[in-house]
Amino acid sequence: MPLERVEDKTFGVHDTVVLDGKLFVKCVFQGCEVVYGGGEMAHEGCLFSNCRVTFVGAAHATVQLMLNFGYKIISPSGENPETKFSH
Repeated sequence: MPLERVEDKTFGVHDTVVLDGKLFVKCVFQGCEVVYGGGEMAHEGCLFSNCRVTFVGAAHATVQLMLNFGYKIISPSGENPETKFSH
């Protein structure tokens, strides 16, 4: 099944964006919550800034496994990001 195309959108602090099943093109994610469940997704030419990440389903299980192995989640800037895990 092809990814749903989302283009030229801006998501802000009051938005929750589910990433799974979508192709984001030239979108801006600024302070929003992004939710990822482990499904296929892609982005091209997007900007992500100060987003909160929630892992659900298979993605949640994978992150939990990695944490149990002693891995740490660190943002690209080297800081501990605000991350929420849900079942």
